[in-house]
Amino acid sequence: MFLRGGDAAVDDPGAPRSGGDETAESSAVELLPLRAEGGDAPRFVDEAGREVLLRGVNVNSLGEYHQADPDLPSTLPVTEADWRSMASLGFSAVRLIVSWSRLEPEPGEFDEDYVAEIHEAVGQAAAKGIYVILDMHQDAWSPFIATPADHECPDGLERAIGWDGAPEWATLTDGAETCRSPGSRESSEAVQTAFRSFYDNRMPEGTKVGIRTALARTWGRLAAEFADESAVAGYDLFNEPNGVEALEVQLPKYTAFVRESIAAIRAAEQQAGGFDHIVFVEPIVSYPLPNSVPAAGFDADDNLAFAPHHYWESITDVLTVEQGFRIAEDASAELGMPFWVGEYGWWSTSEQDMEELGRYAAAEDAAVAGGAWWQWRQACGDPHSIGVPGNEPTDQHHLNALGCPDDDDLGITEPYSVVLSRTYPRAAPGRITALASDPERRTATISGESTEQEGELLVWVPDGGHGAPDTTGAGLTDIDLTAVEGGWVLSATVTCVGYTLMIDTPGDPSTTAPSDGTC
Repeated sequence: MFLRGGDAAVDDPGAPRSGGDETAESSAVELLPLRAEGGDAPRFVDEAGREVLLRGVNVNSLGEYHQADPDLPSTLPVTEADWRSMASLGFSAVRLIVSWSRLEPEPGEFDEDYVAEIHEAVGQAAAKGIYVILDMHQDAWSPFIATPADHECPDGLERAIGWDGAPEWATLTDGAETCRSPGSRESSEAVQTAFRSFYDNRMPEGTKVGIRTALARTWGRLAAEFADESAVAGYDLFNEPNGVEALEVQLPKYTAFVRESIAAIRAAEQQAGGFDHIVFVEPIVSYPLPNSVPAAGFDADDNLAFAPHHYWESITDVLTVEQGFRIAEDASAELGMPFWVGEYGWWSTSEQDMEELGRYAAAEDAAVAGGAWWQWRQACGDPHSIGVPGNEPTDQHHLNALGCPDDDDLGITEPYSVVLSRTYPRAAPGRITALASDPERRTATISGESTEQEGELLVWVPDGGHGAPDTTGAGLTDIDLTAVEGGWVLSATVTCVGYTLMIDTPGDPSTTAPSDGTC
């Protein structure tokens, strides 16, 4: 079996889902290598030829963030309990934030202890049936660009805290002003200069390569570490590439970095005797403006994915949720690669925000897409929480809520978890042709097409307090429910080219039984 969705089976599918003694402990599982597939219907596929949906959450515990308040840690550890909780929500993926500043604190010096931490996290995720996308994260370029305590800002500007990303030796600001426009994280001239230095591949004093090339080489070294690790789905090359000059000028420089990084990754994988992992390519943050995405055919590699962020109606109202998905689908088709949403999220459970999140879920299902919620847990000392020097953080409302300033655990934010843990196919023979899921009722309809019979369909079904679901299938046999912590993993054997599965709340059917599959 491809995965077990978290924890091992218990005997009674209708047993209480309290997470206590009724549920067995997690068992080790094998995750099959994945690759991106282009063509008319871009998708992620596993070794068994099944379409895989990668749905989950961002985890920032291994990132190095500037500590603006010495009494407040900027990150909190990810624990065994966290991984178990993610599995109990049915997550199949995490986007794991890693920091260049920790990987290469000095030019050419690779921190093996930090790499060991990454290996440990990947192993913990794999034990719960969760793929990992390693994300080279940055915000405002680096932890080392902050306004000095004794510096007075010019009129109209405010003091800035540091963020995360590049090591100090790769942060070339030429002594530029560190104060920023109010509320605008990347607006200081120091941050802008650091980004221009990267895109222009400037060479730091005492080094022999430019910054851009240095980061590409670091990707090669990191890829060598995970060359044969099937639990690593792939590599997100650069979080939110900032736009610091005319896009038609900057895009070729950014594309050159992407190509360099892909080449370094593939060379490392080949030398290590591993296999090609998916490379996730983000657009410049001005996306979807023209010249914010590398042009179709920019690289001959065929194992690439487009990885935009989707904060429409959450952070910005430029587009609607639905328009954002349509634009991503169009870009995916033009590039000839699947798309995956590296970040999306809301930060309150107001009626409006939950309505928008519900529409996001429906649009994600309709697009048969995956993505990672921002984020699992955000410490009170995180730069996102503090904002400006001296600010007192308020309670943090992420998937796990925290009371500030003491990082008091307030538990899972249930309105979010109900939507994020909804029913979906984790692995489907051939390709998924239609998906619709109701988070509240825990009903779903899943259709697919497969040229090969006898493939195994695997579906996550949350408990939601409803008990074991009713299931109806066409073109399927051997439908089976395995009880796990938080819900069930449904497995079925595909017997026809076209197949459909319907999942209903017991005693309250909302769907019509499907006709026989196309055999």
